[in-house]
Amino acid sequence: MYAILKSRTVAMLSVFLLSAIGHEYIVAVSLRFIFPPLFTLFYIAGIIFIFMTRRRTSNFWNFFLWFTLLLGYGLLLVFYSLEMSARINCPRILDSWLDYAVPRFLHCNVISFPV
Repeated sequence: MYAILKSRTVAMLSVFLLSAIGHEYIVAVSLRFIFPPLFTLFYIAGIIFIFMTRRRTSNFWNFFLWFTLLLGYGLLLVFYSLEMSARINCPRILDSWLDYAVPRFLHCNVISFPV
């Protein structure tokens, strides 16, 4: 990318964008829905990690990087599971392609408590 774009920063941003698109495509094909919040998290978190840990070599930054990578993996599992459960248990609201891109767990109210 650097050979094409001639800017290290723009090349780095474009690589993270292409990686986020590729990962979201794989998940979208396998689960049959797009989840934009986690696409954004993946893209922005990758950029923040690079700029925060670029010249940091202490043990704290190494611990911070691994801790946040594991935390991010946990968030991915929780939110994709939550969305998959909402897609199984909640009816469709939109009858268009937006139903595949708008998170359904935001408007899903399957659990009702007795008053």
